[in-house]
Amino acid sequence: MEKLLVETLCKFIKMDIGTAKVTEEEKEGIIHHCVDILNPDETYSVHDFQQTVRKKITEITQRGHVPIIVGGTGLYIKAALYDYQFDEMENDHHAIKIIQMNNYMII
Repeated sequence: MEKLLVETLCKFIKMDIGTAKVTEEEKEGIIHHCVDILNPDETYSVHDFQQTVRKKITEITQRGHVPIIVGGTGLYIKAALYDYQFDEMENDHHAIKIIQMNNYMII
């Protein structure tokens, strides 16, 4: 068994408070993926997560282990497991930053 953590903020290094990030003691020797993989100033979309998790699921099953997806972000779970497709704008981090800098709300 290996766990894929889906909590949105747990991906970020040094964001340990208020993120429900699992401690080393709580891991109980079980491998956890998608934890502390980004710096807080890096962008990471649901599409990026989808690609990462699908790759990890393949790697884990090839090792003969069972991937367990845990966490609380439903969109991320569904994007990883179902055929969600994202258009180019949703994956264009530069465009999103420009929109955010111009004080537009992205919904």
